[in-house]
Amino acid sequence: MAHHGKTGNPTGRPPYAPTEEARNDVKALASCGVTQDIIARYLHVAPMTLRLHFREELDFAAMKANQAVAINMFRIATRGNGSAAVTAGFKWLAIRAGWKETSALDVTMAGGGGLSGLLKRCLGEDAKPETEQEVETEFGQAETEFGDDNA
Repeated sequence: MAHHGKTGNPTGRPPYAPTEEARNDVKALASCGVTQDIIARYLHVAPMTLRLHFREELDFAAMKANQAVAINMFRIATRGNGSAAVTAGFKWLAIRAGWKETSALDVTMAGGGGLSGLLKRCLGEDAKPETEQEVETEFGQAETEFGDDNA
């Protein structure tokens, strides 16, 4: 009678025993976003075997990688200098504080009137231009004169 081992596997293949090196490989690959199927092929095991023996590495590798990047990004944003610090700061504020870049000009005013109302309040009631169309025309000319990057 053939010995089937612990798993009852009639092929006689011994049960998989993960090594420390394999655990480190799984952590590294999973933290970089490599799929479980590819990691399993890399280790020459079935995906189910991978999940059975490396559950903790698979569950926490991406989280630990994200933590390391977040800590480094925060450090650069708060203690760095140059363009890397500025970029890190913008990313932090965009994600954590809801900041966003926009190319729209928001001139919503209390009391209404849009841009023409703002000009009248700033320059007085007799200020020209008086219509919204004239304001838009003058505003467009100013953008051209001053080299607006978005025009």
